[in-house]
Amino acid sequence: MTPWVEHTFCYTERLIQVAGFAAVIVTIWINTAVLRQSVKTWEQKTGADNQTQWWTRYTWAEELRLSKDPARQLLGWSHLNILSAGALTTDALQRVPPEGSLF
Repeated sequence: MTPWVEHTFCYTERLIQVAGFAAVIVTIWINTAVLRQSVKTWEQKTGADNQTQWWTRYTWAEELRLSKDPARQLLGWSHLNILSAGALTTDALQRVPPEGSLF
């Protein structure tokens, strides 16, 4: 083999090594971006599911509170107090009126 051919093979070999390393880096970068997006999507879905559950429980507690039975009213008020202290409560619902008050 001539020196020129050996030299060309050496450069080609180095180029292949660098390209392989670059491919590994790009693959890691893409996988990290996909993982971040998956986590974000999962957090959004979980948050929406939690909010839906909160509203279901809030509606149930309101139905109890508006009942004619005093025991059911008390149960409704206690559940509203618990729900109002939770992290999913919006500002408008942050404070439940004291038991027995109209407003």
